[in-house]
Amino acid sequence: MQRITVQNEGNRRALNGPTNHSDDAVWFVEGVAYVDNGHPFLAYVRCSGGYDVERVDQVPADYAAALAELRALGSFRLGAPTRDAAVDPRPGDYGVPVNAGKANPHGPHVIAPKTVEPWQPDGAPA
Repeated sequence: MQRITVQNEGNRRALNGPTNHSDDAVWFVEGVAYVDNGHPFLAYVRCSGGYDVERVDQVPADYAAALAELRALGSFRLGAPTRDAAVDPRPGDYGVPVNAGKANPHGPHVIAPKTVEPWQPDGAPA
């Protein structure tokens, strides 16, 4: 048995629920999951980084109880809702495009930071 722990503490607190909606999903409880030694998710976490993997003998009782509560809730949102800062800018957003929220986000007047040359409607540099 292997314990998988998310390294980033902020993500660890937020990660509760399954990794996907399959029967083989890995269930996290506050950023910690337990899987069998041959589980395919182990290959992913070992290659991707951001996780600590440790061999353990058994699943702790408090994890098993919390997991049962999570599964009883039913459906889950996987991932965070997305928000486009070019369409809906908010204070504190980093790197918001110029004219975000004021002009067409797909037009020539909303320009992302670090753009070397301004975009022209015909695609030619200015």
